[in-house]
Order: sequence, then structure tokens, then C-alpha cells
Amino acid sequence: MPLLNPEETNHEEMARRCFEELVIRNMIQVIRRKSDGNPKTCYMPGVLYDFFSSKAEAVGFFNRQFHTSSNKNPELAAVRRLATYSGIKNLQSSLFAHVHQNLRSYVAYDTRIRCSPSIETGMLLKKIISNRGFGLLNSLDLEGVYKPKLSNDLVGKLLHLKYLGLRSTFIDILPSTVGSLPCLETLDVKHTNIKNDDVHIVKAEKLRHVYLCVNSSNKVLLDLSSLTNLHTLWGLNVGSLSELTKLEKLTRLTKLKLTGDIKLFRSKNTAECFAKLTNLQSLKLRSIPKSIKYDSCILLDSLAEHHKLQELYLLGTLPGERFSDCIPLNLRKLTLSMSRVGIDPMPLLGKLTHLKVLRLLSNSIMVERLTCRAGGFQKLRLLKLWHHKYWNPILLTVEEKAMSSLNELEIRDCYMLPPQGLNNVTTLKDITLTNMPDTFREDVEKIIQDRNVYIKNNTCPSSSLKEYNSESEDEDHVGDEDDEGDEEGEGDDEDVEGHRDDEDNEDDSTS
Repeated sequence: MPLLNPEETNHEEMARRCFEELVIRNMIQVIRRKSDGNPKTCYMPGVLYDFFSSKAEAVGFFNRQFHTSSNKNPELAAVRRLATYSGIKNLQSSLFAHVHQNLRSYVAYDTRIRCSPSIETGMLLKKIISNRGFGLLNSLDLEGVYKPKLSNDLVGKLLHLKYLGLRSTFIDILPSTVGSLPCLETLDVKHTNIKNDDVHIVKAEKLRHVYLCVNSSNKVLLDLSSLTNLHTLWGLNVGSLSELTKLEKLTRLTKLKLTGDIKLFRSKNTAECFAKLTNLQSLKLRSIPKSIKYDSCILLDSLAEHHKLQELYLLGTLPGERFSDCIPLNLRKLTLSMSRVGIDPMPLLGKLTHLKVLRLLSNSIMVERLTCRAGGFQKLRLLKLWHHKYWNPILLTVEEKAMSSLNELEIRDCYMLPPQGLNNVTTLKDITLTNMPDTFREDVEKIIQDRNVYIKNNTCPSSSLKEYNSESEDEDHVGDEDDEGDEEGEGDDEDVEGHRDDEDNEDDSTS
């Protein structure tokens, strides 16, 4: 791997390249991949893990709670990185006397049943604070710890803190002093219940990544005019056009997820704002009408010029006659929902040479024929068709040499004729049919008979308008493999880099 210049390469890119090098050297093995082929779950082989973990612990790189070797030498108790499991009740008191001296990172793994707020974590933090500790702490990850007790005074003393992870803690109150941490780079409060409205992120000028919970994002007030270093802004709920247009100053943004009334996204000012965000790589836009009407369209004429944009999720009506203006050429993932596109999108989308995942969700298309032209969709690995029911059935036609890389096909709750040309797709491995008639399944089985294709038949409740009522859809998505984009009934985003919850948002992808 060529040497990297830290001044020319951001932290995320350096981490990605190092990870790829470890995979090439078989020091890390990928055991599960996302639908687009990117790694999702990985592990270090046991022999390598035992060797490197013991070496790392021997030199004080980290300390594992209850590990027998951790306290053989009292000098090693002055750890830099501490991870605790299932609470800290039994953490040896001898460690407290030294742990504060050099502590840089504290990670709490707590998967116990969530029944009462966690006071143990707060007790540990307070004890270290009482010894004038935490001065060097730069990472505090409490993901999954149920409602940890964090006071304003405690958080305000974390002056060197760069990473604050509170995802899935369901906390009700975010300490107001978070907004004044001078070194904070990442703030993750997804899946929380923040109710206090006095959290103003103003002085955290180094902030690079913010993950909010849509239902309470308006409780965390961001001064977008001062946070010009933001690379990720995921889960923002915008309420006015003036608030939305402030985004144009965030020219370094690479990941953006917005939710707001559809009237905000049909403004030319909004289109001009997005035109200036030329570094976007992932965009998730959820337009929620106050009433279910389809007379308003999202105006995103400039998206076709976003050559860096690789992942796009659009929930809301799109103008059929200008549909091509909304589709960037280098997309790898595309999810459309409630788009009501009145033309067959397949001829256009088939020309996207990098497209690997295509999800056409509830009412995203309003046509009776979907034709995949010969030679189109050369890299497509996954196709999903969800909740499409009209007066006349939909016919999916796959011409010869189309979809030559397709591995998975999922059809859910659709009024469809048996697909034509499906036998041309020799790479197909899995077909998932959900809430489809038995006659449809039988026809599909006849089409692919004598082929090594697994057909899974499911039945589950359906709601064609569920996207409007749930933040958990398919791309940002906590759950299983389908929790990758914001599809209906699936976990939330994509997210997202560096989270222990590898099911969370492949894409956020999601929320």
C-alpha cells in the first residue's frame, strides 16, 4: 500500500485504505457483505487475535475488564483504553487508582435487558472526574447503555473529547455543555429520546460528523453557519426554507440526510443549495407532506451534475418529464419511494454503469411495463420491487444480456405478471417473494426450473404509506441485511462509519 500523506488524506480515507490492506493480507476476514458488495461484518482470525491482543495489552494499549492478565503488573493498570462489559459493578477497585492518569478511550459494551437507567457508567465517570481525570479522554462510546447518567458538569470537563457516542442509549436529556466542547469531532445521538431544547452546538467548530434522531433533531440546535467543517449531517429535520438554504455553506459535506415538508424541496432556492454541495457522496432526502397529495414535486435538477454522489435515497414525488435530471451518473445505490414516476425508468437506470443496488419502493413508479434493455444493469447485484399495485398488473421484462451480475431479486406486495426473460439472468442466486400469490410463485419456479436458485416465500403485514410514519426504513437501517437503506419496516442508516452496530444503516446507509 502506498504511503499516505496525512495532510492530503482525511481520516476516513486513511482508515478505509488500511482496512483494505488488512483484508488483502488476510489479517481481517470479511464474513458478510452488504448488498452492494462492500464489507459489513468481519473478524480477526483467532490465532492472530490472541497474539496481537496479548501484545497490545502487555504494553498498556488497552485493558479488558476481568481479564486475568490485566492486573498482574500494577503499572499496567494505568491504561489508555478501557472497555467494560455488562456493567462495571465488579470492576476491581484497584484499577480506579490508576485508570484516570492516561485514559484516552472508554467503551462500554452493555447488552443487558433495558429496565432502568444505567447509573453505573455515571458512577465510574464521576469517580475518575473526582481524581481530576478525563483531561486526556478523547473517545467516550456508550452505545447501547440504557439511559446513562451524564451531568452537564461531567461532560463539560471533557475538554479533549473528540468522539461522543450515545447511539441507542435512549437518553432523554443531552447535556447542554456538549455544544461547547472545543475538540468534539463526532456526535452520535441516533435512537435517543432527547427532549430538552437547550442544546446549542455553536462552539464545536471542529465537528465533522453529526448523527441525529429525526424525531428529536429539532432539540439539538446546530449553528450551521459556524460548523463549516461538517462532513456528515445525518437525520436533520428542517422546518423552514431559511434553515435549509444555510446548508449551502457546508461545502465539505459528503453525507447528508434531511427530512422536511415537501414544499421546502420544490423551491428553486433548494435546488440551488444542493447544486453547491458538490462533494456529496450519500444523500437521503425524505419529503413528508402534511397531507397525502401528489401535486408537488421535488426539484433537484442539479443532482445529475453531482459526479461524486454514489448513494441516493429519495422519498417524494419526482417530475417524470425531468426524471433524468435527478439521477447522477456514478450512482452505486438508488432507492426511490413515493416518487410516482410516470415513465419506465429502466432504460435510463440501466445505463448507470456503477449501479449495484436498485430499490423501487412504494408507488415509486406508475407504469405497467418495466423493461431492462439488453446490455443494461451490468453491475446490478440487488433489485427490489415493493408495494406496487395498480389497476393493471406490472410486467417486468429482462432482455438477453441484461442484469448480467444480478444475485438477488425481491418482490413484495406487488400486482405483477410473471417476469419475462428471468431465465436470461444466469447469476441469480436468491429470490424473495413476500405477500405474493401462490400462482405467481409457481410461475417463477417454472421460469427458473433446473436452476440453482433459492426461492423464499414470506408473509408479513404491509402498509403502503409506512414510509411517512417511520424513521426506520431500509437504508439507514438497523436490522438485518435489508436494513441497508430506508426501506419500509427495516432498521435505520447507513450508516455509517465506525459504529459497532454493523446492522445500522448500511447506508444510515440510515436515520
